[in-house]
Amino acid sequence: MASTQELEAWVKQAISGLADEGIIIPVIREVVNILCKVEAARFLMIDPSTGRPYLLTTAAGSYGPYNGPVGAWRVSNLLLKEPANDYGMDIYENFTEKPFTNTTEPIEINGNWYYPYNFCKADDALEGARVQIHFSRDPGTTTDRFYTQAYRTPTQITSNRIPLPIPDSYGCHRLYVLPACLALIKANDHGNYADALTYIEGTIKPEMWKVLNKGAQGRQRRVTMRPY
Repeated sequence: MASTQELEAWVKQAISGLADEGIIIPVIREVVNILCKVEAARFLMIDPSTGRPYLLTTAAGSYGPYNGPVGAWRVSNLLLKEPANDYGMDIYENFTEKPFTNTTEPIEINGNWYYPYNFCKADDALEGARVQIHFSRDPGTTTDRFYTQAYRTPTQITSNRIPLPIPDSYGCHRLYVLPACLALIKANDHGNYADALTYIEGTIKPEMWKVLNKGAQGRQRRVTMRPY
């Protein structure tokens, strides 16, 4: 597995005149920010005390904005937990709102099933701020209803001693991270930053994650029982 120091050395070797860490490290940091802002399972934020996504505390009559988890750049869904019983309609008898009502297909996280809650939206985090979550229905006062499908902000590479948050499976550091760095450096030199960004976002990023995720097994879809 290549280290950040090795990646820095590769950049120096590929482009002469860039021996200054103060030039290369910011480029690596920007590339990591671009490549790692993805809704990938490895970046999903899990509460270590529960093994589940982080909960959101809400108050009756307040539609937001509510802050997303600290360190998240995106909350893609709020999730309702399926009760931990045998699957069947009878387990929902005491629920005033069934988890699967007015929702989409369930998703699995760490072996537990959740249903996306559709009556909200979340704005990505801005610099120095947190994700902002807004409801279109009164969420009520609760501390244990809404789970956040949140993705953590990429590791900020501020020196060559900080490890890259990208595994080097299938040699992706040299095959994808290095070319992205070189494209960004050349863009800064020649003024075609938009073209370089399009290349990194449109070609390198999807291909890299396709390779990194190719060993992952697809989730088994399940039939959602609904009242009629």
